[in-house]
Amino acid sequence: MAADGDMYAQRKVWGFPRLCAAARDNAPTEKLVEIEKKCISNMLSNGYAVPSLRPSIEKAYAVLLSANTELGLESANQLRTRLIESIHKIGRDYIDAPSSDDVSKIVRQVALEVLEGANPYPSKQKFEEKCCDKLLVFWLHRFGWDSFSANVMKNGRLSRKSYEKISAVACQQAKLEVSELIHMAMQSRNGRLSRRILKREKPIIHTLIGLNVELK
Repeated sequence: MAADGDMYAQRKVWGFPRLCAAARDNAPTEKLVEIEKKCISNMLSNGYAVPSLRPSIEKAYAVLLSANTELGLESANQLRTRLIESIHKIGRDYIDAPSSDDVSKIVRQVALEVLEGANPYPSKQKFEEKCCDKLLVFWLHRFGWDSFSANVMKNGRLSRKSYEKISAVACQQAKLEVSELIHMAMQSRNGRLSRRILKREKPIIHTLIGLNVELK
């Protein structure tokens, strides 16, 4: 785990201060989502690849399928334990990847929700999508919205309720438009998002009337 100072510097490299500035200036949701997209693409191509995501999802889904095909051979607790241990083992195999703990946490959470839920098991594609969605929102809160909430509320003169509404809407929109980046990285070599698939970045311009964001 990186020290607080190191993580602050990393968030800056990824572009999260821009998201803070945009939220403080009451930028429209579309601009917030564009900045979120840029932040996530920077993460996945610069220091936060997800090499453990694909094997974690594959192992978790295989364990879930066994719950249907091996009825009665394992108790619910045994199956739950096997699921957790399987994901944890993959996390250890990729311990050098900074994202491994985050990936293990999110895939385990999604898999347990499926295992303990009353609904039919999703397809593998739907399971992958849910894992990518949850990982996206987790990162946006951890490195973005939760890290600069006090700054935005104070300088943007927002109440806690208003701030939470803005962040919730921006994260929801990002799930529809940005989580595909995580899925693309998951399918690529070493879990890294290639910069070649990204459009050329345009500068973000700060003006006196607010943040004028001109992104790709």
